[in-house]
Amino acid sequence: MNDRMDAPASPDPGPGPVPRAGKTGTSKPMPVWALGFILIPVVFLLIGAVNLYLDYDVMRRYVETEGTVSGGRIEKKRSTSGSGRQRRTSTTYRPIIDYTYAVNGKQYSGSGYDRAGVSSSSHRSAQKVLDRFPKGSTCKVYHDPDAPAKSVLVKRLSVLFIIFTIVGAVLTVVLGFALPYAYFKSRLEAEPD
Repeated sequence: MNDRMDAPASPDPGPGPVPRAGKTGTSKPMPVWALGFILIPVVFLLIGAVNLYLDYDVMRRYVETEGTVSGGRIEKKRSTSGSGRQRRTSTTYRPIIDYTYAVNGKQYSGSGYDRAGVSSSSHRSAQKVLDRFPKGSTCKVYHDPDAPAKSVLVKRLSVLFIIFTIVGAVLTVVLGFALPYAYFKSRLEAEPD
């Protein structure tokens, strides 16, 4: 008698699962261009938020003193965008007021209007600001109590940076959800069952 027992033969499992065509087992990452679309509004959001914080810091901390207007001018800046027939030239106007003020008996001079130095596309708007500060008149000056040489004539939140923040936040949320959703939905629809 044979002491060795043969192991029972296992049933033939058949050909096994057939791999899907084109399927490598690794998933492709989201395209770089899609990530770029998400980064653009994030940059807008950061620019707006940082500048609003700086405006808020001026509003919160800067203290008032009296100053004297020593002059003023409108800075004109031309910029060109596009090329060929799409080339456009735009002009902006920025009011710059020169002033002097004293803090603890020490004289300082300043130049500008607000913290951000925001300009306008209208010469008339810039001139209206300049007209409010005639040479030789007294004005309110707001200065940093820790660094009195830093000063502004107006404490305010810039509308431009409010818009940057809102648009950046909305687009970041929308694109942050929409692009990955569209990408993964198209991937699922492309895979055969």
